[in-house]
Amino acid sequence: MSTSEEQERAQANALRIAMTILQNQDEITDEIVVRTIDAAVAANANMASLIGLVAEVDLDRLRRSIEERVNVWTAEQSSLVNNIDHVPWLLAERNDIRWAFWDRYAQSLADDLPPKAVEQVDKITDDILSKLESPRRDGAWDRRGMVVGQVQSGKTANYTGLICKAADAGYRLIVVLAGLHDSLRSQTQERIDEGFLGWDTQFGLMHKDGVRSHRTGVGAMIANAQLLPVNTFTSSAAKGDFKRSVAQQVAPHIGSDPVV
Repeated sequence: MSTSEEQERAQANALRIAMTILQNQDEITDEIVVRTIDAAVAANANMASLIGLVAEVDLDRLRRSIEERVNVWTAEQSSLVNNIDHVPWLLAERNDIRWAFWDRYAQSLADDLPPKAVEQVDKITDDILSKLESPRRDGAWDRRGMVVGQVQSGKTANYTGLICKAADAGYRLIVVLAGLHDSLRSQTQERIDEGFLGWDTQFGLMHKDGVRSHRTGVGAMIANAQLLPVNTFTSSAAKGDFKRSVAQQVAPHIGSDPVV
């Protein structure tokens, strides 16, 4: 590894340590940032000395990076809701749900977004999920809605987070309508691969296929970690759209593992 690569690694490690220290702070002042930088640099130096790497960190750059992530304003969402025939469920069932897909996705978001932005995605997707019905509700029911957001407002993170939480809650068939053009559909699938599935779907549609060497996004965060059980009818290849022949192969798995 070159010196410049070591320095970039040291910079990234120091930032990661600093954001971990700050994640539970309700109010972040200049004094807290200064103390956090000192602690992060010291911790990074200790780690680097153990493996013989360069630990030099640009303090001004580190401070700017921290401030970019903590000085963030996020807008509150607003909703128009018709609750006729809706049975509230999420509050009562939350503690019984294993949030494996969501926790993994939230961890990946934290590497790219400020903590407040991740918290807002969590809050909004909870609100949307609560307006759906419980997947365990008996009988016939029909629930539908629409989420609207500005350009670059986080819509992809929103629906990917909602997909993760829906799968955790027990929904087993999730359909994403990605537009009329192959390029947009392929791009959307890539984001689903990265945020929900964890592997590049060009190399396999089922998590038990030979996809372990083609991990991406949430599947590549922890080396050799077990992939979560989930399958897909489509791939990110240019011609990877929905096909009956593929659906007939994957359909028997609906009900046991989530399918997107």
